[in-house]
Amino acid sequence: MFYHRFVSVICMVTMSMTVCIAQTPPIIPKVAQKKNPQPVRLNTHVKVLPNLPSGPITLQEAVSFALANQPQIENDAALVEAARGRANQAASGLYPSLNIGGSYTPQVTFAGSSASTSNVTTGLQTTLTLKQLLYDSSHTLSLFHEESSLQKAALYTLQAQKSDTAYLVSQAYDNAVLAQQTEQVQEENVANREQQLALSQARLKSGIGLPSDMVNAETALAQGQVLLSTAQMNTRNALVNLALQMGLDPRIKLNIASANEPIPVISNVDDLTSQALQSRPDINADKAIVMADKNALSVARTNNDPTLNGDVEVLGRGNSLPPGTGDLLAGVSVSYSPYDGGYTAGLIQQAKADIASGNAQLLSLQQQVISDVSNAYVNLMSAQERASLANAEVVNAQQSVNIADGRYKEGLGLFQDILTAQAALVSARLDQVNSDLSVQLAIAQLHFALGED
Repeated sequence: MFYHRFVSVICMVTMSMTVCIAQTPPIIPKVAQKKNPQPVRLNTHVKVLPNLPSGPITLQEAVSFALANQPQIENDAALVEAARGRANQAASGLYPSLNIGGSYTPQVTFAGSSASTSNVTTGLQTTLTLKQLLYDSSHTLSLFHEESSLQKAALYTLQAQKSDTAYLVSQAYDNAVLAQQTEQVQEENVANREQQLALSQARLKSGIGLPSDMVNAETALAQGQVLLSTAQMNTRNALVNLALQMGLDPRIKLNIASANEPIPVISNVDDLTSQALQSRPDINADKAIVMADKNALSVARTNNDPTLNGDVEVLGRGNSLPPGTGDLLAGVSVSYSPYDGGYTAGLIQQAKADIASGNAQLLSLQQQVISDVSNAYVNLMSAQERASLANAEVVNAQQSVNIADGRYKEGLGLFQDILTAQAALVSARLDQVNSDLSVQLAIAQLHFALGED
C-alpha cells in the first residue's frame, strides 16, 4: 500500500513539473544581430568605355582584348620595328649607293690680267657618283646577319610578351572566377545559417528548444557574415586586377563567365618537353641572340681587313643646266688600317665573352623550360584527381547536413550536429571550388610552358 502511494505521489510531482515547464514562457536570450554585408562598389564612371562584349566576357575574349591593348605589347612591337630598321641599315652596305652633287662657281676679275684666274673652273659643276662595295672579307654581310638575328630575337621577344600576357590574364581571370564562386558559397552558407537560426528560434518559442541553440545559431550566422564580407572584398579586388592585366581602367565593371578551359590531351611529359624546347618564344629569342653574337664575332675579326670599293663618277661642267661638257671616271679604292691600338682585339674579346654568356643563359633557360613543363604536368594530373575527390566530399557533406537537420527536427539529435555538418559542407564546397580552379590554373600553366598564347 505504501509503495503504491509513493509511486502516485512521484507521478503527480512529475506531471506538475511538466505542466509548469510547459506553461513557463521561454526565455529569449539577448543577442546582437547584424544585416548581411553588401559588396563594396566603386562609385565612379569611366569616361572612355572600351569595345567589350555586351554579355559575360569569356577567358578567350579577355586574352584577345589584352593582346590588343596592353601597352607593353605595343612597346615590344615598336622594338621589333626598330630592329628591322637597323637590319635595313646594315643591308644597305651590300648594295650600290648613288650620290648626286652640284656647285656653281662664278669668276669675277677685279684687277690685273685674266690669266691669273685661268685655272679656276667657272659656271655649273655636277657630280654623279655610283659606289659599290666589292670586297671586305664579308664584314658588311656579317654585320647584316648580326642585325637580322637581333631582329628575330626582338620578334620572338614580342611573342614571349604575348605569351606572358596571356598567362597573366588567365591567372587573373581564374582567380576572379574563384573569388566569385567562393562568394557564392559564402552566400549559400549565410542563407543556411539563417534557416538554422529560424529553426532554433521556432523550437525555443515552442518550449522544446534550448536558448543555447539559438545563441550558437546566431554566432554561426555572424561568422558566416564575416566570411561573406571577406569573399566580397576578394571578388572586387580580383576583378580590379583582371582589368589591369587586360589593359583596362581598373575601375571598370567587368562581367565574366565561368572558366571552362578544355583539358588538353596529354601523351607524355617527354613529348611535351620536346615541343616546348622547340616552340617557346623565349628559347628561340635566346637562340637568335647567340647567333647574333656569333655574327658579331665575325664582324669583329674582319674589322681591320682591307675594304675594296668600285666607283663610277660622272662630272659635268658648263654655264647651262644641264652642263654642256662632262667626263666619265671609273676607279677602285682600297682602305686598310694595319694597326688600331688593340681596338679590334678588344672587339673580338668582347664578342667571345658574349657568346659564352649567351650559351650559358640559353642552357639555363632550357632547364627552366623543362621545369615549367614538368611542374605544369604534375599540377594538372594532381588537380584533376583532387577535383574528383572534392566532388565526392561535397556529396557526402550534403548528406551529413540533411541527416543532422532531420534528426534535430524529430528531437533525436543536437543542434550542434547541424552546425558541425554545415561547417563541413562549406569546407567541402570550398575544396571543390579550389580544386576546379587548380585544374584551370594548371591548364593555363601548361599552355604557358609550351609557349602558347
